[in-house]
Amino acid sequence: MYALLNPLVQAIDADRILEHTKTLVEKNRVPDFPHFAEAAGYTETVLRDLGLEVDRLEIPADGETRLGDAVMPLAWECTEASIEVVFPAEKTLVTLAESPLCVGMWSPPTPEEGLEAEVVFLNEGVPSELTSQDVKGKWIYTPGRLDAIRETAARLEAAGVISSWLPNKDHTTDVQWIQRNTNTPGGWGTKKDEPALVALALSPQDGAALVQWAAEGPVRLRVKVKSRLFPGTLPVISAVIPGDPGEEEVWLSAPLYGPGANYNASNAAALLEAARILKDLVDSGKFPKPLRGIRFLWGPKLYGALAYVKQRNENARRARYALYIDAGAGSPDSAWSRWQYRMTPVTQRHFADGLAWNVFKLYLQAWRPQRCLETKSFMLSGDTLFNDPQIGIPTHWLYSGTEKECRNTSADTLETVDRRSCIDLVAPAAAMVFTMASIGTADIPDLAFWNFNLAQDRLREDVQVYLDRAKEARNNNDLNELLGEASRHIPGRVRIETRILESLAGLGEGAEQMLEWESVREAISALQDLGKAAMSLLRAYLNVQADQLGVPSTKLEVAAEPAEDKRIPTRVGGTVGTITLDNLPLDRWTTPVKDSPRHNVPFILAWWLADGTRTIGEIQRLLHYEIARYRECIPAWFTFLEKNGYVTWQGGEEKPAKGS
Repeated sequence: MYALLNPLVQAIDADRILEHTKTLVEKNRVPDFPHFAEAAGYTETVLRDLGLEVDRLEIPADGETRLGDAVMPLAWECTEASIEVVFPAEKTLVTLAESPLCVGMWSPPTPEEGLEAEVVFLNEGVPSELTSQDVKGKWIYTPGRLDAIRETAARLEAAGVISSWLPNKDHTTDVQWIQRNTNTPGGWGTKKDEPALVALALSPQDGAALVQWAAEGPVRLRVKVKSRLFPGTLPVISAVIPGDPGEEEVWLSAPLYGPGANYNASNAAALLEAARILKDLVDSGKFPKPLRGIRFLWGPKLYGALAYVKQRNENARRARYALYIDAGAGSPDSAWSRWQYRMTPVTQRHFADGLAWNVFKLYLQAWRPQRCLETKSFMLSGDTLFNDPQIGIPTHWLYSGTEKECRNTSADTLETVDRRSCIDLVAPAAAMVFTMASIGTADIPDLAFWNFNLAQDRLREDVQVYLDRAKEARNNNDLNELLGEASRHIPGRVRIETRILESLAGLGEGAEQMLEWESVREAISALQDLGKAAMSLLRAYLNVQADQLGVPSTKLEVAAEPAEDKRIPTRVGGTVGTITLDNLPLDRWTTPVKDSPRHNVPFILAWWLADGTRTIGEIQRLLHYEIARYRECIPAWFTFLEKNGYVTWQGGEEKPAKGS
């Protein structure tokens, strides 16, 4: 692996990455659709200059096009904006030229002379503060987020909302990027059938000045916004390094749009540099031509992924792996600048997990020892929805932070980007996708070893959960139930990890008859022994707990499996990736749905697992391999999904529980 990583590191030009980052920040400075198109055009030009074949997919941004369950917003352009105090003093607080984030996306235009109105001040920024007073035609100042009051403000016909909220309270002179402006909870932008609302962002310092004036009497503001909402498009850009024979592909993707240098310009720039060095190394003969094509993908978060797998379905069917970069590029010396990758979920477990663990660990040890590798469980964000079994692309998410939290704020400047972290984004990502594009049966022993190591870690984590829970036991029944649950969960874990090892057979015809397969057999045998040892250890620990509770160890026995929901859900309709509820009226968002489920891991993984063969009880048990404890009520979730046409019930007869 060092032989692969070293030439990649040597080939990286950090100055080039920083230059791309700078240019993309300038292109995205005002985060509207014409500027996004400029960023896409720049990306396309760079790729063509590298000699790559480029594909530009235009997603309709018309406020009604559906991408799975998500609805694309209208396109939006803003050319001028200002916030002026009219009373008790005359003062211009901010203009678009000075602060491009002062106006939230999808803010509609005001009259040409501006809109002057009194300001209503909220203390907490909750809807009840609006409904208790007259806000029609008035500006609403909130110290909270726009999302919390957007629907209420629009319904009560407020002039607009001014927010001074920031994730980092220390950044008193910075402003947030209001990138969501819709009545749909968790949604993105304004749709065709909903009222537009002016959304403005002030720094906490300017917000405090307004509040101070309000303590002495009424405050009036004049706001000017020159903008338009219109049917347009939003590009997704891709380019590919061909493989030989190239019947399959691996993907490297990153978000392209947004005003931040870390989020997302450095990510998009890292992909441009990865494309350059991999093409140069292959063209020069320093690297062999990969067996599978390597596709690079840039677009909007979530919506770009949904659009691409729908409109370029033939490419998605060929994809065998994807790595998604959505990360900061802050100083690697900072504790904030952690470095982690999120693995494939239980629905799409893949041997790439073990490979990534090894590639990233070796890179950090050799080139960035001050950073430790954190392996994290699955999270729904951006392109990780490729893990949906109906899409079928095992996908990792590579993440690192910044020196201070600056995501989606004006604090995310070019000065916060560290050249070392730029290299850290490119080298291991390029190594990972090139390896996945090149591996064959000769790599089976290494892959078996790395995934066996990862399986040991997962088993240890499982056992630790049960050891911790044993300390909470209060009586014999608690211990018996815990023993019964573990006696089902631990063997299930062994079966899941065994299937990952067995899947290495897909690397080549006849792999199971090759000498290299002996390593897989040995790894599976050792894994089964580990599972037995884990159960023996746990039982011994429970005996100690029983003794402390005054219960004879002979009284410990595996409790009967509890009753579980035998309904068998199966997915219906064309929805893939995630469920957003963008088209479902809010009055139908009933229990257990309190917010958009688009990023709710237990809910979405449960829906992914609804393949028409598993009971809800079986799905719940599988979820525990991803999340040891979760609060969501999965049976109620499936009842909600069935009621709203996302699943149907398969059969209805009682079905005995089966192993994981």
